[in-house]
Amino acid sequence: METPTPTPSTTPTKRARPQPPTTEVDVAPIVTHQPQGDAPQDPTPSAEPAFQRNTKVKLRKSILFGEKNVEDIDLSGLLSLTGADVLFCRKEAQRKSGEPVFYGLADDAYRLEVLAKVTGLAPELFLKLSAPDYEEVDQTVKLFLSGSV
Repeated sequence: METPTPTPSTTPTKRARPQPPTTEVDVAPIVTHQPQGDAPQDPTPSAEPAFQRNTKVKLRKSILFGEKNVEDIDLSGLLSLTGADVLFCRKEAQRKSGEPVFYGLADDAYRLEVLAKVTGLAPELFLKLSAPDYEEVDQTVKLFLSGSV
């Protein structure tokens, strides 16, 4: 028996899938940082970390502490902090609060003692700072003690 030859009307046809329309998109190059204005650019980055160049925190709101008007907090003393200083600050925080300091980085009293040690200012001064100023100074100490700066 002979098989019939398919004719165009009996041959199954494959339908082409519709293709989405193609459009060309202009993609702008990624720009990391563009200097504003005519600011001079230093072609060689400094070898020292930014923290070592910027150790003063300018207060948004100056405060009067005793006879002294405090407009900024100099945290350069952090760079010369020793292990003995850290232990002293921990003991002072424990003595004043009456509670042990297990993890200094998370202990407010400990960080106040570190601030007092490195600045030569009384811990009470830092409690009189405006909230944004206190947070900036405190965050700087936290980052330094954690090794992030």
